[in-house]
Amino acid sequence: MFDPALGAFRQGTTTKFYDDNMYTFGFEKTFFHRALSVEVRIPFSQTLSSDLNLSAGTVVGTSADSIDQNGVLLPGIPSLRIVETPQATLGNQRTEFGNMTVILKALIFGTPQMAFSGGVSVGLPTGDDTNVRVTDFLGLTNVNSVDIERLREFHIGNDTVSISPFLAVLYKPTERFFIHAFTEFDFPVNSSSVTFTETFPTSVATTFVPIVPGSLTPPFTVHRNIDEQSLFQFDMGIGYWLYRNPEGHRLTGLAPTIELHYTTTLDNADLITLPQEGSAVVTPTTLLVPPPPTVGNRGNRLDILDLTLGATFEFAKRLTLATGFTLPMRGGDNRTFDWEFQLQLNYYFGLAPRSAVEAPTFTGS
Repeated sequence: MFDPALGAFRQGTTTKFYDDNMYTFGFEKTFFHRALSVEVRIPFSQTLSSDLNLSAGTVVGTSADSIDQNGVLLPGIPSLRIVETPQATLGNQRTEFGNMTVILKALIFGTPQMAFSGGVSVGLPTGDDTNVRVTDFLGLTNVNSVDIERLREFHIGNDTVSISPFLAVLYKPTERFFIHAFTEFDFPVNSSSVTFTETFPTSVATTFVPIVPGSLTPPFTVHRNIDEQSLFQFDMGIGYWLYRNPEGHRLTGLAPTIELHYTTTLDNADLITLPQEGSAVVTPTTLLVPPPPTVGNRGNRLDILDLTLGATFEFAKRLTLATGFTLPMRGGDNRTFDWEFQLQLNYYFGLAPRSAVEAPTFTGS
C-alpha cells in the first residue's frame, strides 16, 4: 500500500497463528515413609520450531540489466533474479523435546486437616537451542533492482540452569472441602550464549557502502551472553469432593476445582542489541534507518494471571483423571495464549495415597 507520509509503498503486515500442544511425562518416588520424594518431569511440545529458516526469496540467477522504479529498462546495470517465497517468512511447526525438571520435595508438617511441604526444583537445559536464519535482499536506491542477498543468522544457546525453591500448603476444614496454595521463586544460575553472524552469500555489487556511520561491514560475527529473568509464582485453588466412595472399585471420588495462577518478573529483561551493516531505505521524503536486531523479552516486565476451572475423577483410590480449562485474565503482553485445555493422568503405585491430606491440584497453567 502507498504511504503518503513516506512517499513510497509499504508492505502490509501478515500474521500467522500457531497451536501449542504440550505433553509432559513424569514419575515420582517417595522415601522415608513418604515424607520425602523425588520427581522428574520430561516435556515434549508441538510448537513453533526452534530451528527456523525465514526467507523472503530465493536467488535463481542474475540479470545483466535492471529496471527503474517506473519499469524502464536500464541496460548494463546487473541485478539478482529473485523468486519471492512469502510462505517461508512466518516459520514452521515442529515437535521438540523440552527442558527437564528434577524436583525434590519434603513434607514439613502434616495433620489430618493441614499439610505443609517445601523443596526445590532444578530446571535442566535439555531442550534445543534456537537457530534463526533470515534471508532478505538489498538494492540500489535509484533503481528497482536487487544487488545483494543478505543472510543474518541468530544462534541462542539453551544453556541456563534454573533453581526454584517453593513452599506449598493444603488445608482441609472439612472432609470434603479443601484449599491449596503454592509459591515459588525461579532464579537462573547462569547465562545463555548469543551468536550473530551476517554475510552476503550472493552479490552483483562490486562494493558495499554503508549509509549508517559506525556500522560493520559483512561478513562479521559477534558473541554475547544473555540472562533470563527471575520469576515469582503464586497459585491458589479451592475444591470440593462432590462424591466420595472410598470402598468402591470404580469411581471413588469426584471434585470440581477452581484455581488462580499468577506469575510476575522480578527484574528487567536483559536486551542484547546486535550490530548491523549500515543499510537504509531511501524514499522521496526521508531516509529510513531500520533498528538493529535485538534479542530478549521486549515486553520487559510481565504480570500474568490465569484462571483454571477443572474437575478431578478418582478411580479405586489408585488413579486420578483431571481435566481443566484455562483462560488468561489479562491482555497485551501479559496474555501469553488465548485458551488452554489440560488433561492429567496420575497412577499411584505401591500403597494407596493418604486420604488424610489428599486433594487434586493442577500444576501451573
